[in-house]
Amino acid sequence: MKVTGYIKHIAKKGETPDMLAFKFYSDEFMTSYILEANREYQDVMIYEGGEVILIPVFDTLENDETLAPWRRD
Repeated sequence: MKVTGYIKHIAKKGETPDMLAFKFYSDEFMTSYILEANREYQDVMIYEGGEVILIPVFDTLENDETLAPWRRD
């Protein structure tokens, strides 16, 4: 997967990185990509609200063809 850009998201009070991963990617396991793009907030577990969070946009996301066999449904 290659990052092709970023979406700027203004965090709401109480949001968490894994909530954003689920919201934008429908997969909370993508949290690490959000954390990597926002290193200044890597130690923040719950946003206070107002933080500008960069959400990476990828050229492709994993699907059944690109997933390792043991991760497929």
